[in-house]
Amino acid sequence: ASLELSQIFTDYCNDKENYPDKIRVKKMLSELSAQEKYRLLSTVRERFGDTLLNGIAERGHAELCVMLLTSVQQHDRLKLLVIDEFTTLHSAALHGNAETVLGILGCLTEKQQLELILKQWHCNGKTAIHYAARVGSKEMVKAILDCLTPEQQLQLLTIEDNECKTAIQLAVAEKHKETVKIL
Repeated sequence: ASLELSQIFTDYCNDKENYPDKIRVKKMLSELSAQEKYRLLSTVRERFGDTLLNGIAERGHAELCVMLLTSVQQHDRLKLLVIDEFTTLHSAALHGNAETVLGILGCLTEKQQLELILKQWHCNGKTAIHYAARVGSKEMVKAILDCLTPEQQLQLLTIEDNECKTAIQLAVAEKHKETVKIL
């Protein structure tokens, strides 16, 4: 089952129109051990090197992303999301996929959410909220902020990227007035 799933996901990664049969994938995942699932999800790459979960998040396939994340043990979920410096949450936010952002955050414990939101930065200094603000997604910005205490929100909103821009400044520059109000 592992080899067949690997091929299904490789095909999916290389052809954006090739959406895998969810029922078949779910059945095949159920036949794998937790270790086999983790190995599969951590090794399948798209042709440009992105992880499987990043590719799924980029395409906005929230249901598939959640199904795969919840198929592995809780303590492995964050590890899968941050295999690359450009995390799965970054990928979903950059491409304006609010449902996927909500799905990812919903699969994590509170501690894992904080780790992913506050401590995972791309090499350009941007956090997921920078990307969400830049694309003007009120839903994503709200979902990310709702995971944090007021003090943590302030901490996140004062993080500057490598160009010394905060998420608020990016939203203002893109003229996303409603997003600015939330921030």
